[in-house]
Amino acid sequence: MKGNNSMVKTMNQTSTLKDLIKKRTQLSTDREIVKPVNLYNNSESQLKPESKQTSKNTNSQKPPLKKFSSYLNPETIKNLKRLAIEKDKKDYEILQEAVEEYINNMKS
Repeated sequence: MKGNNSMVKTMNQTSTLKDLIKKRTQLSTDREIVKPVNLYNNSESQLKPESKQTSKNTNSQKPPLKKFSSYLNPETIKNLKRLAIEKDKKDYEILQEAVEEYINNMKS
């Protein structure tokens, strides 16, 4: 008898699953209408990807920036990012200032 009960349960679960699949795949008017978006329209600035500037060549006669990669302790990275947020600067600007100051101190 236990075998029959489990078979009835399995059949009920299968029919329930089939019903759920039918409900899910049926196209009905209950679905939310989605408006298409023109990705190429310039008037919508929120969809415009932000330009990533790796080098800034302004009138201040600073040489363009060059990508550099290195390893730091996770705590140092966290502190660098925190300081950048506090100073309202980019993390690479804080790092640039720190390295320049270190080099200048080593020359003296």
